Amino acid sequence: MDSSVCADFFMLISLSFLFSSTDGLICYSCDATFGTTQPVANIDCLAVGLNITCPTNQNRCFSKHAIMETGAVVDKGCTQSDQCLGTTLCCNADFCNSDLPRTVTGYGRTCTDAQGCVQGGREMICVPEAPGSRIRRCLCAEDSYQKGSICKRKSFPGLPCELTRHCLDVNSTCISDVCTCNEGMFTDVNKCSRKMGLGFPCNVSEGCLGENTACTAGACACEFGFIAINGTDSCSGFETYHGSWDLRLCAAVLYAILMRWSIYQS
Repeated sequence: MDSSVCADFFMLISLSFLFSSTDGLICYSCDATFGTTQPVANIDCLAVGLNITCPTNQNRCFSKHAIMETGAVVDKGCTQSDQCLGTTLCCNADFCNSDLPRTVTGYGRTCTDAQGCVQGGREMICVPEAPGSRIRRCLCAEDSYQKGSICKRKSFPGLPCELTRHCLDVNSTCISDVCTCNEGMFTDVNKCSRKMGLGFPCNVSEGCLGENTACTAGACACEFGFIAINGTDSCSGFETYHGSWDLRLCAAVLYAILMRWSIYQS
């Protein structure tokens, strides 16, 4: 079967929705992937690919790989079933699926264990489709989300995203294509942590709540030259204070120590 016939074949199937398959092999149709290896191309294909059921056992999947440097398109043959994923061409009957235990499938398809999923054991898991159900399906792990027929890892705060559900931390929102910690939170390594008020323990100044505050001697305190505003966690300028910078530093450290001591005593 040449490429033009196969392309027409897939178009017909796409318009005709799904047909039954004698062996249940799932084919995934997508555009050629450029400048990557075949396994990566297959996974990338599944992220955007249209999945259809092979109408007969006479059609198998074929991997299409384009080489960026030369512009050449190489049709990679399949040697085992899991390499049938991510294709636009067909193989002859029995070319794939010769090793049934290696048959793998994408998101939402039935499975017996994680190894039957294309990303089994990592982004994708094999679990009951409903509590108490005997039918198991390939679904995304808790730290992943569905994209096409695969699962992608959710993003830590500060990393790219498309939607808020693509952000790993529940206290983050996708803003301007970046997972951003919500108001009152700050990026603490790979998670969002709540900012602390004056006198509370801290590790970095970003973890202090309110304006003109800094993490001093392990506690949130007013920055040099500022004093606390009563009833708030913010600080304002103190123009009448004319002590040296050394005295200001001592005052800030002493304030932080006293505040921590009062918290521990309460």
